This record gives sequence, structure tokens and C-alpha cells, in this order.
Amino acid sequence: MSAPTREFVDERGWPIVDRLLADAFRQLVHLDGVELWCGTDLRADTGPADDGLVEQAERWGDEPLEEELPAIRVQRLPGGGINADGYEDLNRIEVISYGRTRSESDSLTAQIRGVMADLSDEEWAGVELDRIREDTGPGRIQDINRDVRAVPTVWRVTVRQQ
Repeated sequence: MSAPTREFVDERGWPIVDRLLADAFRQLVHLDGVELWCGTDLRADTGPADDGLVEQAERWGDEPLEEELPAIRVQRLPGGGINADGYEDLNRIEVISYGRTRSESDSLTAQIRGVMADLSDEEWAGVELDRIREDTGPGRIQDINRDVRAVPTVWRVTVRQQ
């Protein structure tokens, strides 16, 4: 196994799984030659409106999301954590595929599922990923913004200190 890339491991040697997976998706997921934005710094805010909930999704400090499509957001969710023995860290990871059409977001999601299956019990950027399991399969987020189609999945990713 090669040495882990420092940007994907914290000062205690624990992998930063959301950044690591965003890097893997950036390199392994493609959509008909279209440039794909992929990262962890995508903000999705929900606030009240006269007709219910309005979802606004945009990258920090950049253009609205619909101008950045297609996109993949990867983020660690609360829960999981280091086990009682102190040798494994369970990460709950949410991955949302954003596309201009259902077909586009579904295509991204299918590729993400394949990449996650391939990375289980493998190494990426020198970081060993012990187990990757789908916790919640693809769903649909209500299309408040008609220009954005989102499909979330939630994963359980187990890693050890590197």
C-alpha cells in the first residue's frame, strides 16, 4: 500500500472520507464529456416560503447550482464514529447527484453506485477503504427549482487509522 495523500488524512491519521470520495468521483464519474463539478462545499439550504419549502442549492461564493450542473455533493452525516476498540471509524456519507434532467442525475447515481462497489475493500489515494455499504438507496428530492434534479444516496464507509 502506498502512503496516504495528506489532504485526505487528518493529523491523527484518520481518513477524511468525504473529501476522498469526492476526489474519486471527480476522476471516475463522467457524463458525455460534460465537465462535472464534484466536492464537499456545496450548500443546500431549505427555508420557508408562502407555498411550502424552497430549496436553494449553490456552491459557496459561486454561481447558483443550476449553472454548475452536473454536480455531485459528498458530505459526512452525523452518526457512526470510532468504535469502542478504537481501530475503526464508521462514516455515514451522503452523496447527492444533481443534474439538469432525471436522466442526467440517474446516470450519475448509477456510476456512483458502481464506483462505491469497486472501492469497497480497496485503496484510493493511498487510503484503504475497508467496507462500503449502501445504507439508503437512491431517492428523489422534490424539484422546487425546475432546473435542478437531485438524487441522494447514503453510504456506510468503514476505515482504519492510516
